[in-house]
Amino acid sequence: MNIFRLAGDMTHLASVLVLLLKIHTIKSCAGNAFSHILQSVVVI
Repeated sequence: MNIFRLAGDMTHLASVLVLLLKIHTIKSCAGNAFSHILQSVVVI
């Protein structure tokens, strides 16, 4: 398995989990623009 693909997959998983955790703890999606930008950069 390619190490770069594995690193990318793990980074993507971590960004999704951080976003979900932030939404769960704050109980709101307000102020998550920075997280969305980071997730978009990881996906691209």
